[in-house]
Amino acid sequence: DLRCVGDGWAVRRVLADPAGGTVVLVGHSRGGRRAVLAAWRLADLGVPVALLVGVDVAFPAAIPGNVRRAVHLYRSG
Repeated sequence: DLRCVGDGWAVRRVLADPAGGTVVLVGHSRGGRRAVLAAWRLADLGVPVALLVGVDVAFPAAIPGNVRRAVHLYRSG
């Protein structure tokens, strides 16, 4: 649970990777919304996201164009 700083933390981790590997973002509930927000921030920087996975995300936001594939899984009753 990265709370309100999760998207910033994720973006900093991606940008700090000297190898520039494949970016995959996964989040549950509010973490899923933060993953989408991180994808938007990476879009602003021109960084592609190969996969974005949300699990039980209430009211998910629109997915930015830099995301190659997005999956939303509903696991709750």
